[in-house]
Amino acid sequence: LSGRSRGGGGSARDRGGKGQPLASPLHLLAALDYAALKRDLTVGATGKGGYFVSGDLSQEIFRDDARFSDPTNVAEGLSRYIKALGLLFDPACSSVELLAGPTPDAATRTIYAELRSSGTLKLPWRPKVKPYAGCTRYELDADGLICRHTESWSISAADAFGSTLLPDAVSQLL
Repeated sequence: LSGRSRGGGGSARDRGGKGQPLASPLHLLAALDYAALKRDLTVGATGKGGYFVSGDLSQEIFRDDARFSDPTNVAEGLSRYIKALGLLFDPACSSVELLAGPTPDAATRTIYAELRSSGTLKLPWRPKVKPYAGCTRYELDADGLICRHTESWSISAADAFGSTLLPDAVSQLL
């Protein structure tokens, strides 16, 4: 992936034989480093833990201005997202398990991954997030970089917030 612009423009590597950008979704999907994405999801780019709980991801496969959203939050920009993840979970007490994928869909220029996550938040009372399943949808831009990351979860946003703020009360209700 070296030599590619992370902000939008392509490079010579992204161009067809006559200097034209590759427009085929198959070319875009082939350009993404699936091994890096799979590693990032489970153990992180440098082994600090799955990126959902550590922020440890391969920045070169994302646009700098990528949009990240889940049922409780939206982060605009890669650096903001990485910072937020680094503040949220304790990677030593948290985990991400890859259940399926990453699976490409060339027709829509998307990639899907199914995960199970759990962990301990870096709040003073160290609340634990019970295991939950999630699906992440990655959208690719014209250069084959991830420009949008959208998560859906098996738990509601209210349950996620409630178990964080009032863990004992929520566990008694469930």
